[in-house]
Amino acid sequence: MTILSQEKFIEQIESLPPLPAIVHRILTVSEAPNSSADDVARVLSEDPAIAAKILRVANSPFYEMSREVTQVSRAVVMLGSIAVRNLVLGICARDSMPHPAGHIPEHATLWRHSIAVGAASELIAREVGLRPPEEAFVAGLLHDIGQLAMVIFQPEAFRALLEQQGHGVGFLTLEREQFGLDHTEAGFMILTRWGLPDPLCHIVRHHHEQEIDADGPAARFLPVVMLADMFAQMLGIGFDLPLGRFQRATMSASLLGLTESDQYRIIERLERRVDKAVRMLADTDRGDGVAESAVSKRALWISPDQTGTRCINQLFLEHHGYELRCVAPDHAAGDMPLAELVVINLPQEERESANRIAAALVQRGHHGIVLLTDPPAGEAARQCDPETGICRIPPLFTAFDLTWLKEHMKP
Repeated sequence: MTILSQEKFIEQIESLPPLPAIVHRILTVSEAPNSSADDVARVLSEDPAIAAKILRVANSPFYEMSREVTQVSRAVVMLGSIAVRNLVLGICARDSMPHPAGHIPEHATLWRHSIAVGAASELIAREVGLRPPEEAFVAGLLHDIGQLAMVIFQPEAFRALLEQQGHGVGFLTLEREQFGLDHTEAGFMILTRWGLPDPLCHIVRHHHEQEIDADGPAARFLPVVMLADMFAQMLGIGFDLPLGRFQRATMSASLLGLTESDQYRIIERLERRVDKAVRMLADTDRGDGVAESAVSKRALWISPDQTGTRCINQLFLEHHGYELRCVAPDHAAGDMPLAELVVINLPQEERESANRIAAALVQRGHHGIVLLTDPPAGEAARQCDPETGICRIPPLFTAFDLTWLKEHMKP
């Protein structure tokens, strides 16, 4: 694989055109203490192309208007000045990225993932009462803009990265080895060059961090975007990349005060919301699809937690059509009905117990056995024993993991 110099990639980033002047005029007028919807509409009217896009957005299924909006001033009133400001910012940022020559599937996949994270960010912000939720939308929409630059400028190099990942080396590390910097650093560089607000720049820079600085400029919406990124990945929207440690997701949800049920309710709404958001932004490329609905199948979930509260991945399996039966580890040695999927979810310190339960189930004729476990450093996130057919996937799994299991589990 050809290694690019950091200087070359930075030079390509610096070749990006500046954002249109209307972005900074909209930012200025919308943040003025005495500005009105008429003031925002007046600035929008100076750029007919952007005004037409805002009208199209206002009339899209995403906003579910009761009747057609034909005037820019009416669109600003209906959507709100802050929503319009952030839509202008998101649309212009996307339009300022050059479109790749020819069909590049990774470009369509990444853009759909970005839209999904934007839509999920807005849903989460509304759920927890963070305002303005439209600010969360644009933060989610632009969170991977550094990766978008990689795909646009060096599609073959980025494709090679996708082929390399999954073997125990983090994707950010692979990006730094290939491009000299990872996509969070590249995105921060792009947004700061464009003069966008500091909180937005820092969200892009820190959305893969393992901890959140409560006093940092990105603190309000950073956990929102981090959780939204996970939701899109769980639904199979984006690239097949590991989610990272389970603690990172639980940290974001805890900071936002979201229960497992709250999170799953957002995921259910997100599937419907993404298609509307794609149409809103006038891009019909679907990229890698949303997880499909499935016919009813049986799954056994072996776990010491028998409180009756479903964790998010249990809810996720039910969403994929599995009828779930929960079993305590000390009951797993008894006779259990055969199922298409047997998930063993024991704490890391009980790995040997999990292995013994899995081996015993194989002896009794069970197939489709999955151990949920974080792999040791340097090992692949997904593993399958070719002799027993026992598979290992991360504790927080996605639609991509379910697809992988179908391909690797013994029938």
